[in-house]
Amino acid sequence: MTDYYCDLEKAFADATGLDHAGAELTGPAGLQAAIRGTGNATKLAAGDTIYIKGTGDQSRLVLIDCNGSDVTGWGIGDVVHNKDGVLVWQGVVVETNAGGFLDADDIAAVWLDAGYDEDDILIADGVTNDDASGGAGDPTDVDPLAARSTPGAVFDGNVGLSSSLLEYVGVNAAWVEDGTAAVLDGGGKATNNIIASPGTANAVWIFRNICGKDAASHAWGTSSSAGLCHFQNCMAENPGGSGWIGDWLYATFYGCKAWDCGGLYGIRGTYGRMVHCTAYNCGIGLYPLIGAAIGCVAYENVTGFSLSYGSDAYNCVADSNEKGIDAPHPNCHVAGCRVTNNTTYGLFGVSYRATHTFYSGNAANWQNAPYAMVDGASTQLLGTDDGYIDGDNADLSLRNYGLTNQAQGRRMEVAL
Repeated sequence: MTDYYCDLEKAFADATGLDHAGAELTGPAGLQAAIRGTGNATKLAAGDTIYIKGTGDQSRLVLIDCNGSDVTGWGIGDVVHNKDGVLVWQGVVVETNAGGFLDADDIAAVWLDAGYDEDDILIADGVTNDDASGGAGDPTDVDPLAARSTPGAVFDGNVGLSSSLLEYVGVNAAWVEDGTAAVLDGGGKATNNIIASPGTANAVWIFRNICGKDAASHAWGTSSSAGLCHFQNCMAENPGGSGWIGDWLYATFYGCKAWDCGGLYGIRGTYGRMVHCTAYNCGIGLYPLIGAAIGCVAYENVTGFSLSYGSDAYNCVADSNEKGIDAPHPNCHVAGCRVTNNTTYGLFGVSYRATHTFYSGNAANWQNAPYAMVDGASTQLLGTDDGYIDGDNADLSLRNYGLTNQAQGRRMEVAL
């Protein structure tokens, strides 16, 4: 049960991460080293917490495929650059397949010098290692390369336990947790900001105050099941694909946000809960697949909320989407929500319950009238932009029930 520290702003150095007074892990490559336990870094394990600060440029962490040449003998920190022609890129080796994580012995991870990314690495120009001896299994030159790529942060190390969590926590410049997010910036080059591959059904990872930004594909993805994770104040900003996608089974999302997603989903979780989350300008803003959304806001998406197979939305706001809430499957329940200004339907679907829910400004309030719909004067608004009110003398059965059992304090006004 150890605390570690990673400063994403700094250039890579092979460190232990055991303090933040010179031993901190550095850059996205340092975070990756902690996940896998390469170099001087100890592999993160159940019970550990790693505190992460700053913004890391993931476009500088690349994999080079050395075309069949075994480069496991290359050392961490070796300087590498293009072999042919004038210098067009340069960096340092941060990992080889000696640790068994890179799939093949001819692959190396390189932290590029500032100003370079994978587009500068020309396949035909090969690579030279200035520090390699050139002995057997340790070639100085490779010409040409076979490929290069920018995968982002791959979470394929140890998992946590229900009794001993593994936590990734964003902190401010003074290493204090105050809600400041640590940012993994894909720069439009990293395939994903985070890709989870725990190798077992349940990852039990805790993420707090972590933002994935400008990934070419997804901000938060999985390549295998990553169950029982918890996300608090985490973000997905401007991914080319979805914010959260994949098998985040039984995940909980608290106060998370996704915006400007180019793909299908803002936040998608299966058998989980979303509480006080927000999605803006995505395909489907919030998709609690066989789960629930509680006190969430989805606005200016194609679809605000998608509910399926018994999913629920409580005390949520769906405003100015094309479809506010889509419930295509049976046994979904919408309760105490505000569904407003949606340009096709407020509620879309064929079989759902919608109780104590307010509708206003939708092109049509619903595609099909909800089953067991309950409305009342207590669901009215004070004005066009104000939150709900509960009449003090309203019949109990008509009150717009919320997160507490008292009439006052049930409403949370949300600025859109």
